[in-house]
Amino acid sequence: MEGGKQRMDKKEQKPAQLRPINIAPDELTTWRSAREDRFRWVQRLVRYLPRGKGWVPRRLGRTVFKNTKGLIRIWNGVLLPVNPDSLEFYIALSNAHGCVVTEMCQRVLHPGNCFFDIGANIGSVSLGLAKAFKDQVYIHAFEPQATLARHVSISAALNGFENVFAYQTLVGEAEGEADLFVPDNLTLASLKPERNPSQTTKTVRCRMISLDHQIQVGALPLPDIVKVDAEGAEFQIFKGMEHLIRTRSPVIAFEANETVSNIFGITRSQLFEYLGSLADYDFYLLGEDPLRDDRIVKIDNVTLGSNDQNFLTVPRKEMEIRKRLPL
Repeated sequence: MEGGKQRMDKKEQKPAQLRPINIAPDELTTWRSAREDRFRWVQRLVRYLPRGKGWVPRRLGRTVFKNTKGLIRIWNGVLLPVNPDSLEFYIALSNAHGCVVTEMCQRVLHPGNCFFDIGANIGSVSLGLAKAFKDQVYIHAFEPQATLARHVSISAALNGFENVFAYQTLVGEAEGEADLFVPDNLTLASLKPERNPSQTTKTVRCRMISLDHQIQVGALPLPDIVKVDAEGAEFQIFKGMEHLIRTRSPVIAFEANETVSNIFGITRSQLFEYLGSLADYDFYLLGEDPLRDDRIVKIDNVTLGSNDQNFLTVPRKEMEIRKRLPL
């Protein structure tokens, strides 16, 4: 892949219409009968482990719980059907005290708004927002891994959310296809195998869409907020939504890990400069701890470290939005 663009053969020139995942009633019935207490002892165990909080539940999920159908209720009360291959992620969410990215998006959104979740994974941000707004925001979640994308749809149904729509697709600069390199830790899947050099990866060929194109053809609505967590492919995604940013300037919550961005040949500063060239944005650093008073600060007021990776852009003209942030 070069610059996020893909060469398409004749068959690919007219890709299938973008449609959200639909879950059959029988499958939902099976999940509704699943138990919520299957993983409670793992939740307790991980709380007290001095190390191995990721590795231990991942190993348990792929051995002891390999064929287990169970549910976990995470920190915000959302009920999730568990994919045992990613058990460590569910356990972490159930033991968490909150999520700064979810909080900031919640502060910006209003009922009736539209939210795009690019790199949705198991959908914790999307589903948390749906719960917070009692299903009164329209959420479109994009996740290329088939099992994870289906679980977003299943979760939405289990929680009674009718306005959460999940799509199994990559999002990038252009319409086409791309290889996704999936490591043992499914949450770190990336378009570059160098993202996870110490882990065995499998290669999955995935559809890729451009937001500008899908909005232009009427397959997607205009978003008010876009969240992007794509393990280094953020720049390609921004290029594929350039028209959207220029004309609408949505609030953007995004990950920009300096080390991972460098694998894609771009620096964190270049990401900021590119977004700033498209719209008049203020940039904010989001902290990891949801209990800290300084969990959001303007980047002009701090020296960014290599571990700082979550950011929020707000159009400079949107004074009302800034008033809703805990600055």
